[in-house]
Amino acid sequence: MRVHRHLNAVRLSLAVGMLASPLAVTEELGGRPGADQSPAQTNVASVASPSEAKTEEMAQSQGADNPPMPKVVMARVGDAEITVEEFLRFLTTNSSKVRQAKTAEGKAGLLRTAIENRLLIAAMVQQGLIKPDFKQEELPRGMAKLAERHFPLPPVPPEDKLKEFYETHKEDFGIPSAVRLSQILIGVKKDASPEEREAARSRAERAIERLKAGEDFGQVAVEVSDRTDISDRKGDIGFVSPRGHQWLAQAIAGLEVGQFSEVLESSSGYDILMLTDRREAVLTPFEQAREAVAKLMREEAQAQARAAYVKKLASGISISIEMEELKPYFANGIFP
Repeated sequence: MRVHRHLNAVRLSLAVGMLASPLAVTEELGGRPGADQSPAQTNVASVASPSEAKTEEMAQSQGADNPPMPKVVMARVGDAEITVEEFLRFLTTNSSKVRQAKTAEGKAGLLRTAIENRLLIAAMVQQGLIKPDFKQEELPRGMAKLAERHFPLPPVPPEDKLKEFYETHKEDFGIPSAVRLSQILIGVKKDASPEEREAARSRAERAIERLKAGEDFGQVAVEVSDRTDISDRKGDIGFVSPRGHQWLAQAIAGLEVGQFSEVLESSSGYDILMLTDRREAVLTPFEQAREAVAKLMREEAQAQARAAYVKKLASGISISIEMEELKPYFANGIFP
């Protein structure tokens, strides 16, 4: 389907145009898609548009004392551009995304969502589901119609498929297992020199030596950890679930309660983790979870169909990533 001729008609900032990806809303809560709405409905409902007053306020803040930001293009979708200014405007209305945007990988994920939304909105315009000068409140109905045409919610799977899915995802239907951890963190700045990194590693190694000599983990954490927010708890970070967190799962693999890890390199610096407690999963029986299993399977299938449809839209238009730091994250294509 050719949608490129409608992209320029979609005069939207990311604040309006960034309909969340099927997983975006639930991932922030540590869940799976489909808690309350279908992916298409959730995506549209999560769109947040700044009021005219807010937009005017932002414009005024870039007055004589704050000259307008030079236009920096992050990506091009056909003849349309996605700029840094739009990206920042989106973040002002979606504070939950600020943390994600702090890393290049996070920015790339948000940019991919922005491109997807441009394509979907252009498709809605091209198919007459919304007008080129549409209003924000028209998006939910337009997206619902687009979903009905191209990625509808599929029927309930056969009973044996429901049970098979349940058996491989049991912890999704109950309270997942969790571990209680204490942490010593020796922080390393992103732009740290090799010498600074080595110095931080040495600090962590000295902390390990103290622990192996029998010193109390909590006391060492208070004295040497850079995580001051938990110093009053002596490094205790409470219960966390390792599910879906490969680094954490590997870090605590083989540890018994009361044991601590070796020095672990992480995105924040160097960590030492101590396992202080375990909590087994509390699972919901299949009979009670059946409806939720069916709902989840249908919505995941719909999300896959949506992704395939977006990929089809993308194949008919020129899309380029213009920001150098983000290009490595699209090495396999925009929608691989």
